[in-house]
Parts: sequence; structure tokens; C-alpha cells
Amino acid sequence: MKRQIIYCLLFFTAFSTTLFAQSDRQAEQIIADFIRSVEQTAVQADFEMTVFDEHNNPVQEQDGIFRMRGNRFSLIMDDIHVFFDGKTQWTYMDVINEVNITEPTSAELAEINPITILREYQNKSSIRFSADNSHATENHIIEMTPFGATDFNRIFVQINRSTRNLSSIRLDSNQGFSVLIIFNRFQRGVNIPDSAFVFDKRNYQDVFVNDLR
Repeated sequence: MKRQIIYCLLFFTAFSTTLFAQSDRQAEQIIADFIRSVEQTAVQADFEMTVFDEHNNPVQEQDGIFRMRGNRFSLIMDDIHVFFDGKTQWTYMDVINEVNITEPTSAELAEINPITILREYQNKSSIRFSADNSHATENHIIEMTPFGATDFNRIFVQINRSTRNLSSIRLDSNQGFSVLIIFNRFQRGVNIPDSAFVFDKRNYQDVFVNDLR
């Protein structure tokens, strides 16, 4: 009898290990497939961004429009406009009517572009389904835990099960605050001109240009 119990425990342990490993591979594949798919087309989405403090209280909210094609992107919010043409980044701040021009690193881009965040941490994290995933019907809920010392303790990604579009991403920082970005009207294959990824000084009267390159 004791031997049968031991065999059962060994079988359960082996089965559980195989099951969780398979689940992890599926979660990794969902992230990889999403990144690959958006790299092959142009995407556009409305988004709502909320910053929470260490007590999970909302302290800042922003709405905006996100556009991306290949390695180019733009983020248009009420008081901040960001344009990146693949090399140069323009960050316009409405409150001081100033634009900063830089040539950011991939790590710096990952602090701004939500899809670049996934691309940057894809191979630097353990990726698995969240404990809440089994109860979720609309979205896959995937948890990314970065290796080593990074700006984020954990990244939670929700990808729609049917459309495979990005529904939300939550970034939990080492400093205690977190950022939640919810995407609405996520569209693929949209026609986005090159001009959408470049700062046009003619649209910003008397703007101060701070070239930091």
C-alpha cells in the first residue's frame, strides 16, 4: 500500500511538472506570436494609462493614441507627444512648450513603447500563465517575471483569446508604483504615413527645440 502511494505521488509530481512546463511554453508562444504579428503590420489603438502608488491608489490618468509600424511609433497624449522614426525620438511637453530630441537606446525605448517592453523582456523573463488565467474567459492573462535587476518586478499581459490583440499591460515597478495601460479599438493593417512618426515643428507654435543628440 505504501509503495502504491509513493508511485501515485511520483506520477502526480511528474504529471504536474509536465503540465506546468507545457503551460509555460504555451504562454511564451502566445507572447512570441503577438510580437511577431505586430512587427509585420501597422497597428493603432486608443489607450488609457493609469499610474498607481504603492497602496494601489490611482494617482495619475492619461488617455492617448498609440501608433506603430515596424520599429517606428508615436504616442499622443494630452500633454506629451512622443515620435520615433526608427532612429530619432522627439518628446514634446505641452506644459513648457518644449521638444527634446534624442537617439534612444533599446532599453530607453522599452520605457515608453508598451510593445517594445514586451520585445525587450521576452527573452529576459520567465513567462507563464497567471493564476487568474484559468478563470478568465475573454483574455489570456500572462505573467512575465524579469531575471536579475530590472526596473520592473513583474509584467502582466492580457491578450484577447479570439483576436490575439493586446488588451492590457500592467508594469509593477521596483519602487512600489505600477502602471496599467488598457488598449481599446486595437487595429491592425491600418494605413499610417511616415509623417506620423516625425515631429513637425510647424504644428507647434514658438516651440523651444532642445537637441540632446
